[in-house]
Amino acid sequence: MRPPPAVRLTAYVLTPAGDDGAVLPELVAPLCARAVEAGVDAVAVLGSTGGLPYLEDDDRERVVRAAAEAVAGRVPLVVGAGGMTAPTLRRAAHDAVRWGADELLVPLLSYWPLTPPEQRAMYDAVLEGLGVPLTLYRARATTTALDLGVVADLAADERVVALKDTSADVATWLEHADVLRGRRAVLRHEFSRDALAVDLVEAGAGGWASALAGVFPDRVVGIRDRAGDGPAGRQAARRELAAFGPLLRLAAAHGAIRVLAEAMRTIGLPGGAPPAPLLRLEPDARRAVERALVTLD
Repeated sequence: MRPPPAVRLTAYVLTPAGDDGAVLPELVAPLCARAVEAGVDAVAVLGSTGGLPYLEDDDRERVVRAAAEAVAGRVPLVVGAGGMTAPTLRRAAHDAVRWGADELLVPLLSYWPLTPPEQRAMYDAVLEGLGVPLTLYRARATTTALDLGVVADLAADERVVALKDTSADVATWLEHADVLRGRRAVLRHEFSRDALAVDLVEAGAGGWASALAGVFPDRVVGIRDRAGDGPAGRQAARRELAAFGPLLRLAAAHGAIRVLAEAMRTIGLPGGAPPAPLLRLEPDARRAVERALVTLD
């Protein structure tokens, strides 16, 4: 039997929506199933590219239940939970478990940036009575930038198993790793920048939280496997990842949720629009996505 990979690959699946922006939860099942069949180590729904802040509670429930049925226990199902107040966040997290989540991903959504004590209080509210593993989320661009001291303190709880880190470059991710190591924080330190994958696998990252894998799971699994297979494998992985360069640059310019939704439409996957109030890309950007996919092929 093949040993488990050193880097856990989690495919972050988009929530399909129609051209009117209405969420289509029933279409999430085939996306989750194809990711599992491609060989990912976990599937995540309701992440950032899954449109977490834009879905109503009934849509979230339908997405999670559909994903749980499609994954069927073959790999862990990670579910994002968010809320602006501690009671709302706690309720969202515990609802996700009730609907079928095996693990939780919890960003700290906020209007005013939360101080470290406030961050700790929010996570303490989630952990109260929680019976599944929890991944912390450090996303400076869209949420409160989670304090690394808070991360280290929370890591003392055995249920806090990972940190999803959205650092924009390798040096910053490594600085965070050094801080956590210095604080003796024991948890899986993941990265979520697909463009940095080969470098961070080589640097010893414990997990890859990949939105790209939600749309192209076969190819991303191949990149992950080759990146951990010595110098020749890394060279091949870099070539494969470079083919995604035009698409990833578009995602950085226009938002991954919009660009990957357009990529789904272009390659014939269900859905193909972001949830309202987000809109499809403008025509010029749509054509750029099409060109990027031609280059990828």
